[in-house]
Amino acid sequence: MDLTTPDSSTTTTVTAKDMAAALDIAAEIIVSAQAAEIVGLIVAVVGSSAMETSLSVLADHGERHDGPSNTYSRCRYTPGLWDRAPSLAHLVRLQRIIDGAADEIREHGIAATTLDDICHRTATAKSQLFHYFPGGREQLLMAVATREAERVLADQQPHLGQLTSWQAWSDWRDAVIDRYQRQGIHCPLGVLITELGRHTPAAQEVTRQLIEQWQRAVQTGITTMQQRGQIAADLDAARTAAAIIAAIQGGVTILMSTGSAAHLEAALDTSLAYLRR
Repeated sequence: MDLTTPDSSTTTTVTAKDMAAALDIAAEIIVSAQAAEIVGLIVAVVGSSAMETSLSVLADHGERHDGPSNTYSRCRYTPGLWDRAPSLAHLVRLQRIIDGAADEIREHGIAATTLDDICHRTATAKSQLFHYFPGGREQLLMAVATREAERVLADQQPHLGQLTSWQAWSDWRDAVIDRYQRQGIHCPLGVLITELGRHTPAAQEVTRQLIEQWQRAVQTGITTMQQRGQIAADLDAARTAAAIIAAIQGGVTILMSTGSAAHLEAALDTSLAYLRR
């Protein structure tokens, strides 16, 4: 792949064959909130280390054309751009640290996980870790908690976003139960929130956003079914969605205490039966 420098016609050939496709995507990406999602897709295919290596080449030879978020951009990856648009290299490194920390905590528990363990697992120098997380352990744990909250919703997709038929609701019900059965008695998000302090504003915000997004998705599903005449029109969609999320949380709490998913299954089955009434 040939990349042209901003101030001349000189070209440089990128020879990393395994990254050719990734660079094509990176060069044509719309620099917006979609960047993180696209980075995730690329990294899943080629790996974060290879992605970082090739992006460092792009950093030297790329060019950014500032403009509206919906315009084409070729990025010059310099630190000064981060306040305007996320750099792919930054996002890849940041995601690697957060995911590595999350995996370390899942495997060994939060009490046994140190910053040195995370640095070793993610091949990150401690100075670089503090560059991304100047607040140290607490700031990193908050980022991991946010990531775990995102996983709660991601594990329910695509069903949660497509509650448009009774089969879809049934598939979502199965996905929720499967997710928490696989998780078992250990809840990484709950442990992280406890460690950070449930009553701190930051921890409360992570939980609030999770519940709000989850409830909104369920409410949208109820409203869609009402519009199709499959759920009673006089049902309060917002309050019913709130009750369903509360029921799920109660079932999950009991599952974590007993190891049994029976109460979670009962909560979801009763909720769906209520919707069908």
